[in-house]
Amino acid sequence: MILVVGFGPFGLVLDNPASRLARELDRRRIGGTPLLGREMPVSYRRAPELTLRLASEAGCSRVLGIGVARGASEARVEAFGYNVVQGDDVDGVCPGRVEPGGPDRRALTGPSAAFASALGVPVSDDPGRYVCNAWAYVLAGAGLETMFLHIPDQGLRAERVAAGLDASWGP
Repeated sequence: MILVVGFGPFGLVLDNPASRLARELDRRRIGGTPLLGREMPVSYRRAPELTLRLASEAGCSRVLGIGVARGASEARVEAFGYNVVQGDDVDGVCPGRVEPGGPDRRALTGPSAAFASALGVPVSDDPGRYVCNAWAYVLAGAGLETMFLHIPDQGLRAERVAAGLDASWGP
């Protein structure tokens, strides 16, 4: 099983396309592998905790995170998470660093280049410095095969993402 988690509402984003996409992917299959799509909170602490709990409970060793890149014209697949954050999350928290004393950045461990190629989007080394970045940083060090997809405000079709997952994580 592959876990697909999309960020929920925050600030002026009341209906986050990332959450919608994760829910649309729920119960689909790539090859013979089922997808489990869930929403996660825009919280520095709770988003990675929920993701790791869901992955453990469902026996998932592969995770795709999805977030919205406000104002972006196209999707992009992130390659890294950085150990610095800016801006308060939905809990009103901004820790400054994701992991005090941790490395400055961590590379995501999934087949990001293959996924980006299958989607026809670029690989990015700048996930911003908000909760998406913190989630990527934590998951990159969690021992799971992980990728992160930033999508534009208008979203991305679930069929396109499923095809990209099939090309990169399929049989």
